[in-house]
Amino acid sequence: MRRRRIHGRYGRRWRSRCTLGAILATEQLGRATDGAAASVLRRIARDEARHAELAWSFAKWAIEQGGDAVRDAIASAVEHAVSETLRTPIVTYDVDLATWHAHGRVTCAEAHAVALQGIDQVIVPCARALLGSRLGRLDSRAFA
Repeated sequence: MRRRRIHGRYGRRWRSRCTLGAILATEQLGRATDGAAASVLRRIARDEARHAELAWSFAKWAIEQGGDAVRDAIASAVEHAVSETLRTPIVTYDVDLATWHAHGRVTCAEAHAVALQGIDQVIVPCARALLGSRLGRLDSRAFA
């Protein structure tokens, strides 16, 4: 696979934020008390976790194949995805939170809090391990 295609495909994959998707789906599953919603969320959380694992494995392989140019492209994609996630507007809803949570829903504020925790506890450590010094200052406060 040519390097340009690797860069583009990996960047698009990061924009999907599969690692944060897995973390959010797990949080939603933890809140769901409705059996049908929990069943669906269990499958979603499992699938998103596999997607996240594949994305990190692919990144490692791509760096091994493409070297510093690919490492830099992946670092840029990670930084962009984090920045984009943290700029997502927080909307408030007039909903019954107990019902909302029972069906595995979280508010924007709750999702944002999950994203902050996921960035600081999962994304940053994984990205630093993979990218080393190529990754700039990256944590949730860097984009606040």
